Amino acid sequence: MNISLVSSFYRVQAHLPAWVARAESVASAVQRAGIALEFVIIANDAQPEERTLIEAFAAHVRNVHVHYVSRESLYASWNRGIEAATGQLIGFWNADDSRSADALIDAGKLAKAGAQVVYFPWTNVWLKDGQESRTISKLLQQPAALRDRQRKFYAGPFFMFTPTAYRTVGAFDVRFRITGDWEWVNRALAVIDFTASAVNGGEFFVHGGNLSNTGSSLQICEENVVRILSGLTDQLRPAPPDQMRAVWSLWEWDVALPPEASEALWGSGAAEAWARWQTDEPQRQAAVRKGRWRAFPRWLIDTLRLRPLLARFGLVKARTSPQ
Repeated sequence: MNISLVSSFYRVQAHLPAWVARAESVASAVQRAGIALEFVIIANDAQPEERTLIEAFAAHVRNVHVHYVSRESLYASWNRGIEAATGQLIGFWNADDSRSADALIDAGKLAKAGAQVVYFPWTNVWLKDGQESRTISKLLQQPAALRDRQRKFYAGPFFMFTPTAYRTVGAFDVRFRITGDWEWVNRALAVIDFTASAVNGGEFFVHGGNLSNTGSSLQICEENVVRILSGLTDQLRPAPPDQMRAVWSLWEWDVALPPEASEALWGSGAAEAWARWQTDEPQRQAAVRKGRWRAFPRWLIDTLRLRPLLARFGLVKARTSPQ
């Protein structure tokens, strides 16, 4: 089994030393398991410091292929990296995240057994003002849920796929700046069965400088575009009307937008709805932060495998289904 990991870099000097150390460790562990690991790096407008670190990494680790390009969108770089990749299974590795060697090994086994798209649970690491909180995602939202148009489905930041799956689904849409991975997953769900790995895929660090998870108005607009393209117009969120209309103009010739959707997004009441949403957002974020801190004891109990013992004394609930 050969695995390719594609990385799109742009102004990542602050993250590269840690990424290089993680990548070297993962490469060593994966290769010991008999898997050939290939790194495909797309370096956007690389600065001298970045070039030095990247080239030192390429000189030290086998199967590293670096492509220096002018700045392009993330999804253009992903498509470029996929086309250059030679692996039987392909995934992505952002400079500020940490991937798990065990998850890559498990994905290789699943792909050998016929899996076309593999997704994982993962750990969100929230960094703010010197504080760190962690939440572990749960694989409760199965792919069939989106097919039934009941709930949205995220494959997480560490999903992987075969070249055949990529050719079947098609390239990532370069018109997106933030949510193109979610849109690709939605397209894939319509034509390919997903396979869940039970192994944690890695750590996704949320530090305020991320492309996603910032709550930016552009992200909100693009998420609405994904919902429209996926037929989930009942899940549209308030957005800045003028920006929403401008963003949608990139796709307006692809899909006929229902009148009620355009009215909700940039009609007469859209500006007021957006203002209300902004007013209510601090309370929503406070509730999310409270939920994260409440989740920490559960994460600690499960990480230390204390749940069966504590459940015996009635201090916690026993697991009744896989998470």
